[in-house]
Amino acid sequence: MAASGVEKSSKKKTEKKLAAREEAKLLAGFMGVMNNMRKQDNENLDDKSSSICTQKHSYKNLRALLGDIISLFILFTMSRVFLALCPFFTSVGQKALMIFTFIVQGFQAQLENISLLGSPLPGESLLQLGWQYYCNMTSAYCHHDTTCVLNGRVQRHILKEDVIVLKFPFEKRKDLGDLIIRKTLCDVILMVQERKIPAHRVVLAAASHFFNLMFTTNMLESKSFEVELKDAEPDIIEQLVEFAYTARISVNSNNVQSLLDAANQYQIEPVKKMCVDFLKEQVDASNCLGISVLAECLDCPELKATADDFIHQHFTEVYKTDEFLQLDVKRVTHLLNQDTLTVRAEDQVYDAAVRWLKYDEPNRQPFMVDILAKVRFPLISKNFLSKTVQAEPLIQDNPECLKMVITSCPFLLQDYSWTDIRCPFEKRRDAACVFWDNVVYILGGSQLFPIKRMDCYNVVKDSWYSKLGPPTPRDSLAACAAEGKIYTSGGSEVGNSALYLFECYDTRTESWHTKPSMLTQRCSHGMVEANGLIYVCGGSLGNNVSGRVLNSCEVYDPATETWTELCPMIEARKNHGLVFVKDKIFAVGGQNSLGGLDNVEYYDIKLNEWKMVSPMPWKGVTVKCAAVGSIVYVLAGFQGVGRLGHILEYNTETDKWVANSKVRAFPVTSCLICVVDTCGANEETLET
Repeated sequence: MAASGVEKSSKKKTEKKLAAREEAKLLAGFMGVMNNMRKQDNENLDDKSSSICTQKHSYKNLRALLGDIISLFILFTMSRVFLALCPFFTSVGQKALMIFTFIVQGFQAQLENISLLGSPLPGESLLQLGWQYYCNMTSAYCHHDTTCVLNGRVQRHILKEDVIVLKFPFEKRKDLGDLIIRKTLCDVILMVQERKIPAHRVVLAAASHFFNLMFTTNMLESKSFEVELKDAEPDIIEQLVEFAYTARISVNSNNVQSLLDAANQYQIEPVKKMCVDFLKEQVDASNCLGISVLAECLDCPELKATADDFIHQHFTEVYKTDEFLQLDVKRVTHLLNQDTLTVRAEDQVYDAAVRWLKYDEPNRQPFMVDILAKVRFPLISKNFLSKTVQAEPLIQDNPECLKMVITSCPFLLQDYSWTDIRCPFEKRRDAACVFWDNVVYILGGSQLFPIKRMDCYNVVKDSWYSKLGPPTPRDSLAACAAEGKIYTSGGSEVGNSALYLFECYDTRTESWHTKPSMLTQRCSHGMVEANGLIYVCGGSLGNNVSGRVLNSCEVYDPATETWTELCPMIEARKNHGLVFVKDKIFAVGGQNSLGGLDNVEYYDIKLNEWKMVSPMPWKGVTVKCAAVGSIVYVLAGFQGVGRLGHILEYNTETDKWVANSKVRAFPVTSCLICVVDTCGANEETLET
């Protein structure tokens, strides 16, 4: 029994050896057939050095195609016959059959793409498809040294011109991170302030173009074990180094700016893009200006475009933030000049400009003209211009800005519109009024008795208040303003004759002072300031019927406090208008002892003489006038039914009169008029 058992085991060993030999012979024969077929197949290849996975193959003619088909059919038939005749080699035959089956399956799949006319075959060759399909279905894999491993054993060497590309299962970035944690194989130390950060040159060079150039060129750092990074934050550098190993990094509002700056400096594009995407989602009114500046400095056009679009669309919110106030003059000028700003009105652009200027007024004063030049004043609303812009001290104190506002908006200054301003105090007649520093002063006049109070209207604040009036209450007086002082002359107390009185009110100290009296007593006369001097013309000796009408004139010099008599007017007149225009003083209308006058004359200051000009269209009494540039505006109660009030315009250059039909008419027997210049502009500027 024991002998028979030994014989059986010996017989089994012999059978295994024979099976192994036959398997080796079969594989050798298979490989020989394959090599012959590859030689035939390669005759039709355009590039013999192309890889198995990427070769492009085409059949030149149908004959070659039929040859491949016949060869495959013969091989397949032989494998079937071999299995039928040699059951002993079943395992070997199964392997051979599997190989040929895969080859035929690959061939059949490729055959669908073959044209009967012999057009080029776009995919891999038939043998390549079969072999690749076989490799994919088994545990086969190939080394880069062209060795093919099948079931754990080296089976053959791929032809040296063949290349098989397989994805390496590389999911072990964590292992690289572990190298840093354990400080294994580190060949460089990054010195950031006082912190030492170990790393591997090859990893840094792969992640950063900055380090790539540093370590692969002849820079000193390429040979140094320790590399100092100046002006860098240790925590940020550590995060970037960790990213180089793990491809992971945390971006938040606390570190995004520092990360973006460092990623830009060390040219780590993935981190830079992550930071840009994060900031684009965080843009709001409180940070859009800062993000725009940061994007410009770091050359991030995509981020800058996003921030700038937000700024333009939400400008009304942005200019009220602290970030806007801290911008430099170049950026503010550029921003205010943009056509794409979304605002309700140009008023908001002006408000933004003034707000920025006032934030640091002493240091920003030199840039005032450049900043305000970007404001489109013609687009500002009329009400905002008259009540806010013209009243702004920054503009009033700067002649260039003042001129810019006036010349930009002439149509707003000449729209011939009326606005009611109701005085809350008692009514008065035969009073005088002047304008100085945004305030209209109404003084003198009477009802039953002379009024002691001086009423004041602030045109900027649209408010009324009262001040102490002239020391001597009276009506029919004249007044004018010069250099912050209001001068009053003449007048009469109720039922009394005209006065010689001449007084001065200082608007700075709010006090009254009596000055040297006039040479002639007078009331209902005219007074005007011209070139720093005070001119008094006409009037009468009293308000009663017997009061003589005067044509005399005199001038007061505030510097010497002296009066000088001048050449008398051609026509004696009272209640007339007196206005100064370009070295000429015009006396308009009024009345004499016979009634109303329509004639007009002017006094040439240089020649000390009076000359007549074109008369008014109608005779008028209680005439008041004011000049804007070369135009004299006349408001008067004219003779005729209803005492209808009119506005007349006289052009001193063309000597022409125009009755303005664009203004409303109203009945008037006594009136006042003054030019309210809320810009503080002189006549020459207004004319320009």
